[in-house]
Amino acid sequence: MAWQEIRGTKILAACDPARFREAIRCAAAILQAGGVVAFPTETVYGLGADARNAVAVGKIFTAKNRPADNPLIVHVTGIEQVRKLTLEIPPHALMLAERFWPGPLTMVLPKNALLPEVTTAGLSSVAVRVPAHPLALALLEEAALPVAAPSANLSGTPSPTTASHVIADLAGRIDAVLDGGDCSVGVESTVLSLLASPPVILRPGGVTLEMLRTVLGDEIVDLSTDSGEFAGTPPAPGMKYRHYAPRALLYLVEAGEKQGERLAALLEDLHNRGMRPGLLLTLETAQALPSINLFPMEILGSRKDPAAVARQLYGALRRMDSAPVDVIIAEGLTEEEMGRALMNRLRKAADCVITVSGKEAGSDPLHILFVCSGNTCRSVMAEAFFPRLWELEGLPGGGVQVSSAGLATPGGLAASREALALLSDEGLAMSHHRSRPVAETLLEQAHFIFTMTAAHKEFLLRSFPRFKEKIWTLGEFGSNGSDIADPYGRGMEAYRLAAAQIKQALAGVVARLGKMKTNNAHNKLHPGEGER
Repeated sequence: MAWQEIRGTKILAACDPARFREAIRCAAAILQAGGVVAFPTETVYGLGADARNAVAVGKIFTAKNRPADNPLIVHVTGIEQVRKLTLEIPPHALMLAERFWPGPLTMVLPKNALLPEVTTAGLSSVAVRVPAHPLALALLEEAALPVAAPSANLSGTPSPTTASHVIADLAGRIDAVLDGGDCSVGVESTVLSLLASPPVILRPGGVTLEMLRTVLGDEIVDLSTDSGEFAGTPPAPGMKYRHYAPRALLYLVEAGEKQGERLAALLEDLHNRGMRPGLLLTLETAQALPSINLFPMEILGSRKDPAAVARQLYGALRRMDSAPVDVIIAEGLTEEEMGRALMNRLRKAADCVITVSGKEAGSDPLHILFVCSGNTCRSVMAEAFFPRLWELEGLPGGGVQVSSAGLATPGGLAASREALALLSDEGLAMSHHRSRPVAETLLEQAHFIFTMTAAHKEFLLRSFPRFKEKIWTLGEFGSNGSDIADPYGRGMEAYRLAAAQIKQALAGVVARLGKMKTNNAHNKLHPGEGER
């Protein structure tokens, strides 16, 4: 009997006991032939290909629109397969494998020459794990090869925890989906680097810090709470780019004594300003604030059971994207046990993080917003160029947060092909970018807003007059004060000219903002001498 297909993607119904073995054999044959298959693990669905086959692994990046400098996790059947991929396995790794494999723990180890650079993003290390899902293990055994597999979603969107999530994102882009029902953990694995001593947590997940300490003791460094951005290749997935994000804006209200009051006040403020808010809440908060029942809401579970809350997170974010909401307000949990992994994912997804005092978390950084028409070329290039220029000025990487938006975009559009090619030539990856429309909440969050033209600025001033003190044209900081002309549809030469204008103007912006940052002032900005 033939398998159902959706836009050419086979749906292998492994949930049907009568077809379980047939589904496994079909999926394994696709992997062996150099294809890509989505399959369930206990964490999230993965998008798998033969980790040794550079062409096959390249299909993963294409299907997901995944940046090439984002390494993949390699899934194996056990420690013997790990030996074939690595230069050495330190004693700690053997102890951890004995305790936590199969399970949601990924270990970063020094790799050998068997794996191509595309699998590890050019790093000298490889991230490996043994999944606990019976379908994943059966597939790995049948295929008899190591399988590179990031989450089976479009890059940046919430990770998939059901086959329907995978189909929504990737049908027509991959060969098959092995349907194994819902994932039991619901967030990605813990990533632990064993390249040096002490071991380093790069990403929190289903194996918690507390659990790791039962094997390793207290000598563990936790980098998973580091909010800094990586200028180059990150050592593990999920560390460099914005991840797990819904299409709607996401406000995260962190845990604290007055969290409920802050949630209610934010909800009222957004509603009064004409926004359509939705809520991600624990059961306790939903019961304590009965007045919020008028708004779209997802109750994730009890805050006493953060593992259950984490299990519901990605599905709730996806359902919110189908609801009539402009902005999602998410309740944060305390960072203990699985709460640490949950908060890591929410912070990666959030457009704005709010403490119970009402200040944005990490309010020291300057928030910079670039605005153009479609948010697919000029503002994208400005967003990509700015952090590099900031670092070249010798300023701290955590000192600025950069984003972009468009005045005339429906949202969700990729950057233009020409912009991506130009940025790639300069070693900058923006393939994860998706356009988003200008919204009042974005303008309010930003300390400084730079438009590409005077017309863009005039539109913002008319529409949002209360932000007039922080809206500038980018050209005001260039050598001649001119607009950045729209290169869209005009060929690569127009893009190169726009890029040169943007970089020249950004140099003036960075010089001025750098002085302000040094002087701890966020509210005074003037073009320098020779700038306009």
